[in-house]
Amino acid sequence: MERMKNQNLFLMLTLVLIGMFFVNFASATATVNITTVNGTEFNTATPSISVNVTGGNCSAYYVNITAGGTLAVSDQAILNATETSFTLSALTTGANYTYNATVWNETCDSGQSDDSDHWLMEVNARPTVTTVTESTAGNLLVGNTMTWTTVWADSNSTGTDGVKVYVCKTDAFTTSCTGGEWASSSTEYDLSTAPTYTILTSDTAGLKNYYVYLLDDNNYASSSSTSGTFTISKPVEDEGEDGTYFAVTEEEEPSGLPFGLIVVIGIVVIVGLVVFSKKK
Repeated sequence: MERMKNQNLFLMLTLVLIGMFFVNFASATATVNITTVNGTEFNTATPSISVNVTGGNCSAYYVNITAGGTLAVSDQAILNATETSFTLSALTTGANYTYNATVWNETCDSGQSDDSDHWLMEVNARPTVTTVTESTAGNLLVGNTMTWTTVWADSNSTGTDGVKVYVCKTDAFTTSCTGGEWASSSTEYDLSTAPTYTILTSDTAGLKNYYVYLLDDNNYASSSSTSGTFTISKPVEDEGEDGTYFAVTEEEEPSGLPFGLIVVIGIVVIVGLVVFSKKK
């Protein structure tokens, strides 16, 4: 009898412990975190967001990511304790978004879901050239200055980015002129920038091409260039013995008959005198 009583007590204790275990097991919820830096500005309309899940009782979950209240990632699998990157569906260029992630598992953790913090991001817009005005189209001599007044636009919704203007010698650009530059500016915010170039003695005369590109402070460049030409003019030059160049001024010939014609006339006069003197 005593033995049966002890067995019943052991059974009850076991059931209590099992019940406590399952209560604790079911109450453990997962924590989801967005590991992408809050406030990131993306140079693409399909940015990638990194998410991590910790805790909970499931080896894997499903995740949804909303951006601006719209579902941008739907029902994607994510492993527990594994930072995973998800590419958002196309967003609007130039817009800013509040976004967050939610995870759940219908067969584990009783389908409980958990939300991340709400983060901010911006989809960067490329700067664009509105107009380029040259200070002059030609007759630029050594020491003269060429100015490109560039009016530009930046359509980001959170404010205007700082933008640099590059005037390239070739139509090739990454984050600078890859084929050399005529001029570039500092970072500007007033939507009108005027880089300048002063003509050097080493510049050759003739028609010159230029290509204007923009680069914002998130290293996002204009998608194409705005091109044009200008002309460098130089006086007649000659090279000195020391390799330097100096201007040569052409002396003016004296007015009157050309020297060659004077010589011919003189010869004719002399021959005439000789002939007439013999006849006498």
